Amino acid sequence: MEKALELAKYLVPDLDKVDAKLRKKERFTINLKNPIPIYVSYFTCEYVNDRLNFYDDVYGLDKPIIEFLYKTNTVISEHDQNQVRN
Repeated sequence: MEKALELAKYLVPDLDKVDAKLRKKERFTINLKNPIPIYVSYFTCEYVNDRLNFYDDVYGLDKPIIEFLYKTNTVISEHDQNQVRN
């Protein structure tokens, strides 16, 4: 996520708490007084200005989807769709 630190510091008024957690370099959760929804999208390609741009799949999410799609040419059942998602 671009500018994740700035977002964290905006959402949590206690900057020292954020900094202390970040120094540990471990995953952590801070409960907000007033939660807000945050939506994160992850794309490895996008179409912009009549051009298809590809990006590195840094989370390795494309490979299982591509393998699944190329192994079959039949209609994908709901059960199979759930397997790809998980």
